[in-house]
Amino acid sequence: MDPAKLPGGCMEFELRTKFSMILSLLLLFLLIFSFRCSDNDNPTGPMDAAKFEIRADDLSIYSGGRMQLNAILTNSDGSTTDVTPQTLWSNSPALVGTIDGNGLFTAINNVIGIETIRAEYGSEVTTVDVEVTRRAGFLGVSPVLASVQSGDDLQFMAAVTFQDGSEGLATDKVAWSVSPGVAASIEGNGLLKTIPGMTGIETVQASYHGLIANSEVEIQLQHPSRFDMVEIPAGVFEMGDDNGLDDEKPAHEVFVSAFEIGRYEVTNAEYARYLTEAFARGEIRHEHGFISKG
Repeated sequence: MDPAKLPGGCMEFELRTKFSMILSLLLLFLLIFSFRCSDNDNPTGPMDAAKFEIRADDLSIYSGGRMQLNAILTNSDGSTTDVTPQTLWSNSPALVGTIDGNGLFTAINNVIGIETIRAEYGSEVTTVDVEVTRRAGFLGVSPVLASVQSGDDLQFMAAVTFQDGSEGLATDKVAWSVSPGVAASIEGNGLLKTIPGMTGIETVQASYHGLIANSEVEIQLQHPSRFDMVEIPAGVFEMGDDNGLDDEKPAHEVFVSAFEIGRYEVTNAEYARYLTEAFARGEIRHEHGFISKG
């Protein structure tokens, strides 16, 4: 039958049907194209992740302190993506700290313990334990003032008093630095190493739990004489008192051999220098705030 002779209503229905089919195919094509573009724009989504983990500089923080945790996707091609802002963060049992939506963990002051941090990104979930330790309330370094000959080493010590009143050495735990660093450098264990031929004043700094302690070191080409000594000749003197207490009787002569003695009293800086050098030689030791023989 000739379509031209079809009734007007039938021809209009057939045209509408074809138009609807074409429109449906066009919408399907656009949907498929949009999906593929979206997939290509996000090649590092959870479906492509080979590993999902929580990273931090250190998984231990002192009470009252803060630490940043990051959620990292390691993709199947080896590349990494930081998805910290898109991650759902939580922690339990939430007794010693809390974590916010950006992965920042805040430890509660004067409380210690373990918190389990949970990170969720799409279908990926991972956890990690964070330890909250006691916090230092005081930090001190020794020696406070020192002088050293260029080319020699000088050992520094760091001692802390915690908020619970306990004490301890933290020489290998503090962060050491020296400035301006022209005449010396300092190692992670507090050993100051001077540069031969260089002189000047160097400031040694120790930082721990947000606390800072400084020491000043004078570096000289030739170390000055430790003490100005005078010689006391040998001789005899009368010791005791016949009219004194029982343990002072009787008065008697005592012979004393010749000896040397410092012209002036020992200063705090000189005594601190002696303690430092004796500690470096192993002659003394420092434990729990007390100094004893090595």
